Amino acid sequence: MSVLYVPSEHLSGAKAEVIGHSGSDGTIAMAWPELDLIICYFTQSRNGLTAIKIQRDIDRLLINPGKTPIIPEEYKPYVGIYQANSGAYRGMEFTVFMFNGNLTVDIPNILFFELQEPTSAGFWKFTMDPSAFITFEEDADGIVTGMRFHEPGATHYLTKIQTTPVYGWYLY
Repeated sequence: MSVLYVPSEHLSGAKAEVIGHSGSDGTIAMAWPELDLIICYFTQSRNGLTAIKIQRDIDRLLINPGKTPIIPEEYKPYVGIYQANSGAYRGMEFTVFMFNGNLTVDIPNILFFELQEPTSAGFWKFTMDPSAFITFEEDADGIVTGMRFHEPGATHYLTKIQTTPVYGWYLY
């Protein structure tokens, strides 16, 4: 068994809520014993993100439908969908959402990255790779209108195209 989820508030003597196994090429099998539900997802997409994204959607649509995650007030201005205006990402949509209590950015065709709290200069560094970071753009009224994705050797500007909360993969 390589996947086991027991809510932290119930660790002593609790039953597993989710059990399963993940494979090397994106294959996953998950079971929710209390819901009498098993989902098997088979793919040949080495290093692909579809398995991670399908787990997020299963939780949002089947396991916790209608459950709205709490987004802290200080993060609400940043959450949304941003579209790249130039470079290799031109036209692609980046999603900023909450994951594990952290502001997180989903970079298309790569992965999603949790962000550290911003520095005094407003740099939201990637937890996994502090050489990459995000800065947010605001208009004269302080409304977040865009962001810049800074990676070694390049900076990409993105315009905010959706301001309503985006629901990613949450732990409630």
